[in-house]
Amino acid sequence: GGHQVNFYHWENERFDELTDEVAKTHPDDLDKMQELWHEAMEIWITELPDVPILEFYHRIIMSEKRWTNWPLGGQTSGYVNEASWHLTWSLVLHGLTAK
Repeated sequence: GGHQVNFYHWENERFDELTDEVAKTHPDDLDKMQELWHEAMEIWITELPDVPILEFYHRIIMSEKRWTNWPLGGQTSGYVNEASWHLTWSLVLHGLTAK
């Protein structure tokens, strides 16, 4: 489980199973996603393999002059972190719509 950069080499077979199940679950299946999230977080918080010591705020400018459907956090289209350096950047690119 965890980020691709697993510095501490943490392993938990059940957590890995849960993250694999999340990957196979449709994002609109909120009940299933919430169930998987709660079980995964019980494992994570019990074992606490990583303790974030800061929260990084970033402000990314997104213009809708030529592209729409940016993931504007807190709104209905806030589907993913919009930072280009995150592993989710491909989801942003595939979610954009040309004007």
